[in-house]
Amino acid sequence: DPPAGTALRADLDSVSGLQQGPRDGPGPSLYLDQGPIEAAYRDVVGQFHAGHIVPATGIASEFRIEEHVAVLDLIRRNLRSGKRAPVARAARSPADAAVEVHLGLAEIMKNGFAPKAPPVAPVALVAVDGKTDRPMRRLRERDAALGEIYDSERRMMRLVDQSETGLGLEGPAAECGAIAAGDLVAVRLSGNEPLVLGKVVRSVASRTPGHVLLGVRRLSVAPQLLEIEREAGARPAESLKLMFVPGQDSSGRHDACLVSEREFTDRAPLSTFAGNRHFRLRLNRARERGRGWVLAGFEVLSARAEDLIEIA
Repeated sequence: DPPAGTALRADLDSVSGLQQGPRDGPGPSLYLDQGPIEAAYRDVVGQFHAGHIVPATGIASEFRIEEHVAVLDLIRRNLRSGKRAPVARAARSPADAAVEVHLGLAEIMKNGFAPKAPPVAPVALVAVDGKTDRPMRRLRERDAALGEIYDSERRMMRLVDQSETGLGLEGPAAECGAIAAGDLVAVRLSGNEPLVLGKVVRSVASRTPGHVLLGVRRLSVAPQLLEIEREAGARPAESLKLMFVPGQDSSGRHDACLVSEREFTDRAPLSTFAGNRHFRLRLNRARERGRGWVLAGFEVLSARAEDLIEIA
């Protein structure tokens, strides 16, 4: 159990390093009381004020004084942040629904926006071998589900809870065990709702044997595929798609683009149309990033209206 005061925490089922405060969900953790660390910090600062280098011997004793000051300042800021009141967690509501989960930027862009295939029409055989005296035989959809035979494999998980800021997903370890913190996922909670983008922040063993439980933080709702051209100097522009992620602010200040790490590093100017307006953009700072993807802000380099000719 976490101590009464401020403490550091090590989650034994995670590789995320030391965290601050109590754990949100279930799982094994070890806690380190901050009290003794703060006492040791005050003692070291007192020694420096008295003109003594701490430690007095060893490699660290040869560091420059500004390097010691930088380390002490880092410790001070971390100890202070541990005393801040924790941010209230959004209330979670239990859920029980099967949802399809798309994993990774490429899969989301390929399958997440694709329209659902219509059901296969029933097939009826009205004659066999050209003879009509034999009984007619009907093949129902479940007997000749050719569409299902050629369907790509779907990754299904169970939505166990949700809140304004996140989702809880449970799935078989054999299919979902490789999903890790930092992965990008997309979920459509129902057939009529927009796609929900999220970042996996936790992957732990579920209480259900052979299953894993994912904690997903929402990044955005209703992302859109955007057709763009990437300028390449003297070479012809390259056409590609990226994901436009609208922010919650109607001013557009928090709008962003979801791109691969390679596209983010490139930073070449991009151009696209929105309505009858042509925009040139450039990606700037990373607002969020994970394994193989970057959610990047952008700046508008130029915008102009263009007359679009409609061909009858």
